[in-house]
Amino acid sequence: SQGRKLARFNQKLWEDSRPEVVISRAKKAQPDRYERPGHVLDFHYASADFRGKEDRSRLEVYWGVPVLDMVADATETDVFERGISLFDSTWTPIYRKVTPMTFQIDKSEIEVGTLAIDELALQIQPGRYYLGVQINHPISNRQGGYTQEIVVEDYTHPGLGLSDIELAGQVEADSSVTLKGGHKVISMPSRSYKIGQPVVIYYEVYGLLPDAFGQTRYQVDYRITPHKGKLSGVQVLHALGRLLGIEEKSVVTISYEHTGSLPDEYNYIQVDPGDSKPGRYEITVIVTDQNTEQVIEKSVMLLIDK
Repeated sequence: SQGRKLARFNQKLWEDSRPEVVISRAKKAQPDRYERPGHVLDFHYASADFRGKEDRSRLEVYWGVPVLDMVADATETDVFERGISLFDSTWTPIYRKVTPMTFQIDKSEIEVGTLAIDELALQIQPGRYYLGVQINHPISNRQGGYTQEIVVEDYTHPGLGLSDIELAGQVEADSSVTLKGGHKVISMPSRSYKIGQPVVIYYEVYGLLPDAFGQTRYQVDYRITPHKGKLSGVQVLHALGRLLGIEEKSVVTISYEHTGSLPDEYNYIQVDPGDSKPGRYEITVIVTDQNTEQVIEKSVMLLIDK
């Protein structure tokens, strides 16, 4: 699931849980040396979980590094290092890795908000974890890190299931992709969209039951709620299924009907926010299996910014 930040706990636990402290604590078992940063590097990160292999769940972690701040120090090819540390609920190390993150720089195309994006997927048991993420930029000697408590959902239960909602910048069909129903999903770890930029979400539906003729039928309602801002002129640019209607009041609801023959579906929708004002918005995906009348929903927060 989306998880809760450790900052909600008391300050002492936060201080004890910073990535450099956690990694130092695990040093005997994992003797990689942690280099204290010279200057702070701010970056974005997010995570989402999906059904994995057998009894496991697939945890995806996304990094987004603002490139504009790095341009002055960068060459045509820039290299970051992305790090991840995953601990179970007793702070026992589960996974640790630092990986080079290389990308090409065209300084003429870089603007405010341009991100270098990378991701990692782990097959893990459902449960509560502590996740540490880190970005190093060796050229500028800058480094940043965050720690978060996350709860990875169990998707092995029978009946209707719904993955986390992944905020994305783009979703497209790609025959080389084996996961996500053959969709290439470029994540949006900043969870922030510029005015006029399409908002894209990706999610997966599990455990649909067929009727007597082997057909699945389900409805998806996308509910967009402003927490700070105002919706206006919202339109659907692309989606799967048959559009039932768009109801635009203070809250916008977009409804689609889906039919198929498989128990699992891989869905996305691309929405034009129109003339909506900058602010914080919540998108809730509500799935109703029309053959069983089971209902399940999940939500995600995003920003629309200037």
